[in-house]
Amino acid sequence: MNEVQLIRRELTGQRVRAREFIAAFESGDSINATVSSECYASYLMFAIESESARIVSHLERLTHRSDLSEAERRRLEHCGREFGSVTAAQRAAAAAFTRETIARDVELLTRLSTLVEELEAVAESRYGVDDWRCTAHVDADSILEERRLHKRISSRTDGSRAV
Repeated sequence: MNEVQLIRRELTGQRVRAREFIAAFESGDSINATVSSECYASYLMFAIESESARIVSHLERLTHRSDLSEAERRRLEHCGREFGSVTAAQRAAAAAFTRETIARDVELLTRLSTLVEELEAVAESRYGVDDWRCTAHVDADSILEERRLHKRISSRTDGSRAV
């Protein structure tokens, strides 16, 4: 497995874990009484900040490429506009740790992940390893932090998984 494959595999793994959390949250199973709302909020904020950084990096790296089709340019413009509206809404939202703000952050993370995946589809055939290193925002520390935060919201005192 080469480095690009490792980076892409980690990004996929992080999104799978986030989607598991989102699915459990939406089904009403995710808020575990033994885990504080702050734990959920911390995990979501880490994932939101990571996906946001990836979007910014992809937009910066892809916007000036001369080998994009017109459809890909429109996709980039759409992603840029959508990201602008999503981040504006995020700044206007309250910061308290409640089920409602966690629900809002779940929706935000879903939208951001969709955008970054669209950008990665454009980048896939164009990026080399250096491009992926710069846009993925993945290193040993971030991998360990994401897994630590996910483990905090995944564990229950009875040993079963919440998400």
